[in-house]
Amino acid sequence: MWRKQRLCYLVRSVSVSVNNCLLDVVTGMKYLGVFLDPQLDFQAQVNYVVGKAKRAFSKITGLLQGRKGINLQLGIGHYKSLVRPHLEYAVPVWAAVGEKEYGRMEQVQYQCLRSIVGAKACSSSAAIEVICGVMPIAN
Repeated sequence: MWRKQRLCYLVRSVSVSVNNCLLDVVTGMKYLGVFLDPQLDFQAQVNYVVGKAKRAFSKITGLLQGRKGINLQLGIGHYKSLVRPHLEYAVPVWAAVGEKEYGRMEQVQYQCLRSIVGAKACSSSAAIEVICGVMPIAN
C-alpha cells in the first residue's frame, strides 16, 4: 500500500519542460472530442456525451406536440441525425466503460425514443427500439 501511495506522490512531483517552457500538469484533458483522465475510466466522457445528447434532444422536443407535432418517422429521423451521433462519437476509443455508464447512455436513448413515440413510462425499452428501428447503444 505504501508503495502505491509513494508512486502517486512521485508522479505528481514530476515537471516536464520543452524548450525551457514548463508544461502544466493536468488531471484530464479533451483531445479530439474525447475526455481523457489519468485512470482512463471515461466517466467524464460519458457525462459529457449524455449532456450533449440531452441538449440536442431538447431542441427537438418543441416539434413533438403529441398528435399535432411531427410524424413518427420524421421524429426518429431527427433523433438518428441529431442525437445519436453524440452518443456514438468516438466510441471505439472509449468503449471500455462499465455497464453503469452504458446504462446511462441507454437511458437517454430510451427517454428520447419514448418521447418521440409517445409511449408511457412503463413501456419496454426493447419494444420501443424495435418500433423505431434503432439499435441499442451497447451491442
